[in-house]
Amino acid sequence: RDVIQLKDDELVEGIFRRHLFALWPSLLFAGFFIVIPFFFLFALLSLRVFGVILLVLFVGFGMFFAFKSFIQWDARVLLLTSQRLVHVHQTGAWSRKVFEVPLASVREITCEKRGVKDWICRTATISIVSNGSASDIRFSFIPRYKKFIQQLNALRENIVRRVSVNDIR
Repeated sequence: RDVIQLKDDELVEGIFRRHLFALWPSLLFAGFFIVIPFFFLFALLSLRVFGVILLVLFVGFGMFFAFKSFIQWDARVLLLTSQRLVHVHQTGAWSRKVFEVPLASVREITCEKRGVKDWICRTATISIVSNGSASDIRFSFIPRYKKFIQQLNALRENIVRRVSVNDIR
């Protein structure tokens, strides 16, 4: 779980995940494999061992897919620290991409609400454009996006103040 090592004087200011509603399509698909075999329970049990094996396989696959979907949702996170912004993008069980942008190099923050799903769940897609070689970050379906933008702007202002005070000395 320790994907990100904090620096000595760095503090975690906020952890943001996608809205829980983003899980519903995957959980619905998994639920299909868990529930449907029970509609055919007597037919499956009449096949004896083969039917029981099919029942266990369907339910097992559904539970595995539900667990995998939840783990991927939980691992996809936007971490705001006092010095940088880190986006952890979990794409598979063993596939993870980590993007980080120093707060001093954040150039532009845009917030975009798309479709009915964002309107109902009060979520948005955040895009962060940075200077230099740092990669841009795009995080969709984020709840509390206004709080995130306020925290990010406040931390950026603190960094600008610290840099300007150090330039004067």
